[in-house]
Amino acid sequence: MARDAGPLPNHHAAGRAPESDRRRGVAAPESGPRAGPPRGERDPRARRPLRVGVVGGATVIDSSPVRRSRLDAGGKARLETLESGSLVARLLLLVGESGFQGLRAEAAGLRLGVAPEDVVAAAAQTTDLVRTRDGRYLALREWGRALDRVVGAVRDYGAEHKLRHGIPKGELKSQLQRELEGTVFDDALESVLREGRLQASGDRIGLPQAGPSLTEEESRALERVERRLGSSGFQVPELSEVLKDLPPGVKPGEVVRHILEAGRAVKVTSELLYPTDLWTEIETRVRAHFARRPALTMSEFKDLLQVSRKYAVPILEQLDRTGVTRREGDVRSPGPRARQEAG
Repeated sequence: MARDAGPLPNHHAAGRAPESDRRRGVAAPESGPRAGPPRGERDPRARRPLRVGVVGGATVIDSSPVRRSRLDAGGKARLETLESGSLVARLLLLVGESGFQGLRAEAAGLRLGVAPEDVVAAAAQTTDLVRTRDGRYLALREWGRALDRVVGAVRDYGAEHKLRHGIPKGELKSQLQRELEGTVFDDALESVLREGRLQASGDRIGLPQAGPSLTEEESRALERVERRLGSSGFQVPELSEVLKDLPPGVKPGEVVRHILEAGRAVKVTSELLYPTDLWTEIETRVRAHFARRPALTMSEFKDLLQVSRKYAVPILEQLDRTGVTRREGDVRSPGPRARQEAG
């Protein structure tokens, strides 16, 4: 291995020629940075990656070596494997070093000095590699760690948010994106779901047989909130009023989220939550009205529910959003969902 020449003497670094050179009329070296290539052109001095093989009379056995302060026994064994090991052994070594990122056949072939198809053939000879859908290889050990990481993240989320019905898949993927690239995460999640280590409910991922875990205090608070929401007919109390009397140890936001995720209430606005049975009754009355008349005015809707405009406007807007009604000027007609259910 060539020894590094080290830094230039101080007189050269400072842009001043040594005394012997000055006597012979030799100019001092230029101070300041050397001029680079024109914009848009590659600098010919830039280092190019080496290919495995003979370069300048030396044999390159690893074009991307692991940086080490010294060559220990493990480093020597690594180089021996790369120099004289079988293609399978060398592939296992490089893939193992790639961690969760994995190594694609093209990249592995470049580092091993073989064609990508030779890499694929070598990978088929061992059971210690896992191939993801985008063609990258992971060591079986690293794949197992990736699966454990996904399950562990779901478990940690459940321990921190006991009132929630699992973690949204997008949030889980975002949480692990620095460790597991998109395809690796997708394949790992699919694997643990298939194995039954996790379960999906809609877009949420949770542990099998796991669900919200409520303390006795939280259970009482939940019952109190639902009782208050259903105590005033269709003119439900504002949520801020309902939540202000909760015990200090109960998180209001978690209680509301639990009610909504459990399907026990419908969110109309940030201040208006309707218990599911009340909301179902609203939709039933609206459909019954359309069975008699083709349009619904604001005045008719207020009489239908016996509510003020303060409640009628946001309720109708929610009915529009869910397809029960459709606004046409100042009146409502049956929406796509209502027409589908009626037909």
